[in-house]
Amino acid sequence: MSETRPSGLSVVESDAAVVVQEVAELDERGRLHLLPRWVSRVDWLNSAGKNDIDALMVLIEPGLIAFHDWKVDGPRIAKRYKDIATSSDADAFEALRLIEDRYCRVKITKDRRPHLGDAALAHLGLPIKRSEKSLVYVVIYPNRIEILSPAFRNAKLISGTHQLDDLP
Repeated sequence: MSETRPSGLSVVESDAAVVVQEVAELDERGRLHLLPRWVSRVDWLNSAGKNDIDALMVLIEPGLIAFHDWKVDGPRIAKRYKDIATSSDADAFEALRLIEDRYCRVKITKDRRPHLGDAALAHLGLPIKRSEKSLVYVVIYPNRIEILSPAFRNAKLISGTHQLDDLP
């Protein structure tokens, strides 16, 4: 994984690309190095400068994790948790478990190497053993960063989209 530029050339010039995807490596401690070229594309992450920042990690579906701006959705999710916790709904405990299962607050320190944690690694289907590195795909959008396991990425690649049906 190159610090300065990705290997290979995209179909679209880098500056014009709205969505960028690259292969990356999680280190032996389960950390992802968020490269400067990625951080510069995500508005809320770039605006933090060299300061630590909280992110909302959303475990969307097995093999896919997204980092969102904590300030946008984090407080709303925390409030929902408190509201459900004080309700008398019979399904409240299951809803609380689902919140715990789906959402995490992650500290992105100034070195931009957030630790995903065992639950996220397991969600991606990756080993949680501390001595192994893992390959992932990182997708950069203007408002979030997604991490895809190779299996998830491959399944999406095979299923495709009708918008590309007439292309080779």
